[in-house]
Amino acid sequence: MKKYVVCCVIILMVVIISACGRGEVDIGEARTTRILPPATLGVYYAERAEELAIQAALAAERAERHPLTALYSMRERFPTASSSTDMPIEGGHLRVAIPADMPFAGILNPVFQSDPRDGGIIDWFGGGSLFSSQPNRTFGQDGIVTWTHDMYEKTITLTQVEDVYWHDGVPLTLDDLVFAIETIATSGYVAAGGQRFGESIQRIRGVWDFHNGDAAYISGLILSEDKRVLTIHFTDFPPSILYFGVWSTPYPRHIFGNVPISEQPNHYRSRVAPIGFGPFVVQNIVAGESVYLVANENYWRGRPYLDSVTLQIISTEMLATLMLNGEFDIAEWRLQDFEKLPEPSNFHYLGDVANSFGVFAFNLGYFDADTNRIVSFENPRMGDVRLRRAMAYAIDVETVAETIFGGMRFPATSVIPPGHADFLHSELRGFPFNPARAMELLDEAGFIDIDGDGYREDPEGNAFEIYFAVGSSHQNEMLAMHYRQNWADVGLNVRISLRDFQNDLTENIFRPTGIREPFDLVYLNWSAGFDPNPNVLWGHNTSNIPRYMNPHLETSLEGFNSPDAWEMSWLINHYHQWQEYFNEYVPAIITDWRVNLTAVNNRVTGYSPFNLYEDGKRTRGGVHRIQVTNENRSKR
Repeated sequence: MKKYVVCCVIILMVVIISACGRGEVDIGEARTTRILPPATLGVYYAERAEELAIQAALAAERAERHPLTALYSMRERFPTASSSTDMPIEGGHLRVAIPADMPFAGILNPVFQSDPRDGGIIDWFGGGSLFSSQPNRTFGQDGIVTWTHDMYEKTITLTQVEDVYWHDGVPLTLDDLVFAIETIATSGYVAAGGQRFGESIQRIRGVWDFHNGDAAYISGLILSEDKRVLTIHFTDFPPSILYFGVWSTPYPRHIFGNVPISEQPNHYRSRVAPIGFGPFVVQNIVAGESVYLVANENYWRGRPYLDSVTLQIISTEMLATLMLNGEFDIAEWRLQDFEKLPEPSNFHYLGDVANSFGVFAFNLGYFDADTNRIVSFENPRMGDVRLRRAMAYAIDVETVAETIFGGMRFPATSVIPPGHADFLHSELRGFPFNPARAMELLDEAGFIDIDGDGYREDPEGNAFEIYFAVGSSHQNEMLAMHYRQNWADVGLNVRISLRDFQNDLTENIFRPTGIREPFDLVYLNWSAGFDPNPNVLWGHNTSNIPRYMNPHLETSLEGFNSPDAWEMSWLINHYHQWQEYFNEYVPAIITDWRVNLTAVNNRVTGYSPFNLYEDGKRTRGGVHRIQVTNENRSKR
């Protein structure tokens, strides 16, 4: 059977490669070219029926091997922390590669950043949450603040127990946390590019009065006179609040307090000399290319062991060569390079299960900024759930994971990622590759190939073309071509549009208006974060990419914020029900779960990129504890 599986994969890859050679990727308004000539595709489509049936049998076999088994098995191959028996030297300079084929956006402001590369840079100097984190992703008591909560009064009270200073020497207080919440709740925040006005902010009492201009302050934020104690009152108090379900990163009022909201993302202190309270201090930025940081002598956990750090954008194609040559100490590893260098001699891999996933989001509605609600389009092009299910069954995620991502990604079966294992519905199988089932669903929905050209028309007999937007990169282009061929195999005509999401993500994906954007489907990599509450990503907020809501989903989402949610068995059952609903309505296709890898030079010790806790304390993987054992990096 093993040989049979390999043969099927090879046959499929030959088809994909030949299709990629004939096809064109459309950019913007460029013309659409069919993957195969119409006459050829008509014959090809018919001849594929038997092969697709064979692949359906293969899909059934794959479904017996739950992706979680392979995922956890892969994770066990790698340590999560870098350690060495060699004696560390004093000080030292660390070089960190940020693999990317375009510059980082450069909004190094925790309230406004949206580029994950910007977020990764902020991690080195920003300071992060005032709370520590526990291994179960809940608030700990070893951070800058301790806390208590009262589920009946719907409050959480923070007490600042550490003296902390911003990099310019000004004391940090809990008023800076109040200011962060006020900034995000300001009416002009979303228009300025902010993306964090969601559940964690909206459930604070008095936020809407402040947002609408009916109050000068947020009544649910009660700050002591010395600014060291803050009580936050909520309109509802689900248990997910304790899973970092409340905004907990301060924002310097003394810097941005008098700066208009529209100017803050591009302010000098956001782009040129960003400020934080973390272990390193930004000393120089080459826009879009690199950041040089030095140790914060007054870091509240103690001076970092390292003297300085350089974070630098490098071409993804150069990553392996530069790491082998000892040019960098640390790099997020490209999965497709892993198989090429399974056992490098001068660096090693750290790995862990990611709390992120790939997602195809359908264009099904819009966010009404006046009511702050998701509103479904009356007649969305992708509105038939059978069409959405068919597109999910049609894609061969496993082959893509093996060929593009080096076997480090795995077909997802649920909207809840493995990082929230307590709530994952492990019995679900999602949408295993099954083109035969996809064609059945399309036939049932009335999408039929009327003119015999191999592409299906819509139920009214009109030509049906699906507009698919994906971020512009070589890897994404390969991924898009694979999936476009999968959809063509079942008769769907998909046009690819490569987009610069760094510059037009806010405009084209998160625009809070009723204007339908010129795409039907978008692919993004998304993170579930610490808070497992689905309201964060799929509720009435701008993070709901497909802009989809129906009464069943809405009722289910409301349950996560109810008093019942404090009873664990009820909550787990409710999470399972939510995941079943999501798979039933398919507002988005969750494609894959993944193992993240980081390449680390052999001279580095004390680095743990995936652990946000260490001895019960939130240390961002302990970046202030990173050390090196030699002045020079190891080379191959």
